[in-house]
Amino acid sequence: MARALEIDAAHRFANADELREALSAGAAGQTFADETPTAGTAVMGGDETLATRVGTPVTEYPPGARRLQPSPGPATGYPAGAGAAAPERPARGRRALATFLLLALSAAVAVAIYFALTSGGDGVELREVTYDDVPESVEAMKELVDDNTR
Repeated sequence: MARALEIDAAHRFANADELREALSAGAAGQTFADETPTAGTAVMGGDETLATRVGTPVTEYPPGARRLQPSPGPATGYPAGAGAAAPERPARGRRALATFLLLALSAAVAVAIYFALTSGGDGVELREVTYDDVPESVEAMKELVDDNTR
């Protein structure tokens, strides 16, 4: 992991395949030629912030630090089932069609509600009530009010 986190890009892995191979080898207990046999399982010493600082690698370990021994065996590939295909998802066309039909149905319901609320004889009927004679205009206005308040 230290190599993957190197500050200098020249010291890091060149691509993801190299990192994958190194992780597989490390999981199997193999080490690289330039490392000590237990470098991958060494305990960082003393200072709690040492792992987050830029500096030289730790070469001396505190006394009594327990080091794990690597297990022998070849590097393993991917775990069983790791490359399994994801469950099939509905096709995009079916999903788009379902969305379109849902929107069309919603629009149809909205139009039906609009016509149900606006159509019918319950509306106010307006007519002109201006006449030359005042009593005739007053009578027409009374009829207009009576017709629209029943």
